[in-house]
Amino acid sequence: MDEQTAVINKTLEMILSKLLLWKSFPNYQFERRIDIYFSFFILEILKSKNPELEIETIIPEFPLIPIRDVKNRELKSVDISELKTTAILEFGKSFKTAQADFVCIPKSEKQKIIMIELKTDAGSVDQTQLKRYRVLNGRKWKEIVGVFLGKLIAANGVDKEKYKKYLQSIKPYLPNFQILEDKFSKARIKNQSEKLQWVNSEIKEEILSGNFYHAESLVEMVYFGPEKIKYDIHELGLINFKTINDVLVNVSENKVDPRSELAILLSKNVMIDFIQKSMNL
Repeated sequence: MDEQTAVINKTLEMILSKLLLWKSFPNYQFERRIDIYFSFFILEILKSKNPELEIETIIPEFPLIPIRDVKNRELKSVDISELKTTAILEFGKSFKTAQADFVCIPKSEKQKIIMIELKTDAGSVDQTQLKRYRVLNGRKWKEIVGVFLGKLIAANGVDKEKYKKYLQSIKPYLPNFQILEDKFSKARIKNQSEKLQWVNSEIKEEILSGNFYHAESLVEMVYFGPEKIKYDIHELGLINFKTINDVLVNVSENKVDPRSELAILLSKNVMIDFIQKSMNL
């Protein structure tokens, strides 16, 4: 190892140690900071369960279509078996959404689009989020993807520019946004309520036509996290810490892989901590 690599590794080790320390502090959003490091290994982690999988695009923080109960009840108060048949997938009173940590779009339309949620401890899984994922799991991409178009149309200023940059990464897997934007510019929208109504109706009509790549592909929700989680996630995929660590070890052994040193640091400094704490649950 040359001197420059050693310095870089030492710096990364200090960053990871600091992240683990601050993880134990209240309100510190650890998972949003550590996910960038795991993103370099997502394909290998997913292939550990499905060796035939080939991913074309990985995108972070993908907005999830809001789920409303037909009777406007809180999701946490509705039984999941009932919610699966009564859920309405559209914006409610605002354009606020939750996000999946990553969406992974495969090369083949025959393979599932995978949405990943990284959980570093069992306590960070909440019941409302889990119900949302169970409702979305197994849905078609075209039922879910409209939320991004809605947020793009509704955004203003800096947010608009950010969503347009995001659009470039996912454009092949969406309906023609320009058609929708042209329609919206001609619509005489007076307030937020009318904007929500327009987005829900016009985008739904456009996406259900299915005239775009992966429109009919099914979506699979997958957790990266501890083996033991306080809620039942048997319907969803789970790739546990031990499997993730095995992937990192395999990558670390290939010294010509530029990710090998990062894999070593993650395995020794982060995954060991995750595994030990998950065993104590």
